[in-house]
Amino acid sequence: MSEDERYLRDLSYPQDAWDLSGQQWYTAVEVGKYLGISDDAARKLAEDARVPGAILHDRRIGWRFPREGLIAYIAEQRRRTEQRQRDTTA
Repeated sequence: MSEDERYLRDLSYPQDAWDLSGQQWYTAVEVGKYLGISDDAARKLAEDARVPGAILHDRRIGWRFPREGLIAYIAEQRRRTEQRQRDTTA
């Protein structure tokens, strides 16, 4: 288990359960649904290399997001949120 996965499991946010379920690859539609963003926004995350390991197979298949890359992305977002909250309360 990676450090990022351990971090997310320790936080125990219900909205992260989908990514910690064990499915190994996700489509842009699935990522958009789970993150509460459009599938176009999910594709933009992949195009901007914000999700490590996301790959574009071809136009028909589209983007695929690896579980570990999504865990890393979500953990980074959670850490940034925690840091902003600490900065505003300090």
